[in-house]
Amino acid sequence: MESKLEIKNDFWGELDLDGVITIASRLKRLSDLFYQQVQEVYDSRLRSFKTSWFSVLATIKREGVIDFKTLADKNNVSNSAISQVIRELENKELVDIKIGLDKRSRLISLTPKGDKILSSIIPDLIDIESVLKDILGRDGSFLIKVLDKTEYKLRKSSFFDMLEISIDKYNTKDKDSFRELNMEWINEYFGSCEDFDISFFERPEDFTFNKGGFILLAKQNDKVIGSIALIPESKTSLEIAKLTTHKDFRRRGIAQKLLDSAIIFTQANSYKQITAHSNTCLKEAQKFYEKNKFESKPYQDDRYNRVDVIYSKKI
Repeated sequence: MESKLEIKNDFWGELDLDGVITIASRLKRLSDLFYQQVQEVYDSRLRSFKTSWFSVLATIKREGVIDFKTLADKNNVSNSAISQVIRELENKELVDIKIGLDKRSRLISLTPKGDKILSSIIPDLIDIESVLKDILGRDGSFLIKVLDKTEYKLRKSSFFDMLEISIDKYNTKDKDSFRELNMEWINEYFGSCEDFDISFFERPEDFTFNKGGFILLAKQNDKVIGSIALIPESKTSLEIAKLTTHKDFRRRGIAQKLLDSAIIFTQANSYKQITAHSNTCLKEAQKFYEKNKFESKPYQDDRYNRVDVIYSKKI
């Protein structure tokens, strides 16, 4: 899943407040407007009926007798929300509640008064449906399909699930994605890769796994969006290398997740120190390592011309 909205200097100025990102508030606004105007119809025709009762009473009418859980499921709401509506309907003598055969379930049915008041709004429902058909025209069926599809997908997998970042062990099938991800940031900041980068990308396992190190990848929906490599420097020290996040996914805490996972690996494998070779021009990296209590000092790395600082941390 790719980020569709990059963080820009004028983010709020360029944000489309009529676009899909505000769909929840717009649907809520439309729902409130719909409920308000339907209630105005009921009130003008002297119906003793509330819009919030409709879906519950209509479901009970269709089912005849129904238990609380099934009623909640059919209306896609919580048991507590259904209980609140049912209490109000019971106080109005519109529903009848009896204990089920298993003594635990409660069965709900319409009272004659409830059936009568529900029947009283049939002319109103016919009129409202006619008005809506005039408003929506051919778009009506399309709108219903879009809403059904949206609700189905969100109930199947939440925003949290779809945005969740997994930290996975490197696999050979990830080689191209790993290389492209890292070449992108190296070219972005330094113009080109160096010889050691090229050697590393050709045989990443030789520099990590085969020596007791590791490579971890951050993924979202199987797309590689971040990486960190751990290169053994000695029997007690590991070097952080190729720590990066795809530019479309920065400022989302992904680098921190990668570092936290790397530290767990470091501790589990009895390493005592972790280091990172970097450049002082990478201000965000500097802030990141300082935040994580790394110490820094000037450093020259024989493998890279770009390295001028080393960050280290005792584990």
